[in-house]
Amino acid sequence: RIISDNTLAYNTGVGSHEINALVGATFQKRIAQNSIINGTGYSNDLLKNLQGATLVTLGEEINADQNKIGYFARINYAFDNKYLINASFRRDGSSVFGVDSKWGNFPAVSIGWNVAKENFLVDSEIVSNLKFRASFGLTGSENFNVGNDIVNAWPYLALIQNTNAGGVQGVSPLNIANPDLQWEASEELTVGLDYGFVNNRISGTIDYYQRNSDQLLLNNPVSYLTGFNQGIVNLGEVQNRGWE
Repeated sequence: RIISDNTLAYNTGVGSHEINALVGATFQKRIAQNSIINGTGYSNDLLKNLQGATLVTLGEEINADQNKIGYFARINYAFDNKYLINASFRRDGSSVFGVDSKWGNFPAVSIGWNVAKENFLVDSEIVSNLKFRASFGLTGSENFNVGNDIVNAWPYLALIQNTNAGGVQGVSPLNIANPDLQWEASEELTVGLDYGFVNNRISGTIDYYQRNSDQLLLNNPVSYLTGFNQGIVNLGEVQNRGWE
């Protein structure tokens, strides 16, 4: 697996204003290579390499790769260390999806209010830290595993494999192609509070979150008339919510 991350940052401050900006690009490449050679007809157990076999056959050979490219940007703004805004945007492309759904866009935004820095609390001997925050954003995933490295790399294509039936060489379908596969999508809303009292002797955080995930990449049962019992599709929706 090869990963290359490249970023460019810019920080500046004027008076009570502070701005931090970041742009970057990431490149990932996953390579799967596997070769299986079978040897049979050994005359004894002393020779444990292929030279001692009377029949050598190629069992399986796999050469597959997956590529992912991502571009991202983020900007943070703070006024007097009391009012905070963060905005980001990410665009990712993956080779496991077809031409029409190869790219996904994932924005996010968060805000914060550092109440403890306000004039009516800055000199408080009881309240050491009090900060309200909220965030909302989208994330995506292209991770799935159907148990075959070749299908994992190109699930949107109709793939074939070599077969041997009754001593006759031929080819057979390896998967059910799905050119409409797309990114899993998750949106998350988080509202939180950070607090600290009496010089932070008592401190903690409270968070409420709600996460909605849809277009999940799952194996869906199909009719045996297709020659398969399942195929990879975008199916299902999950919601998680709670307090932390």
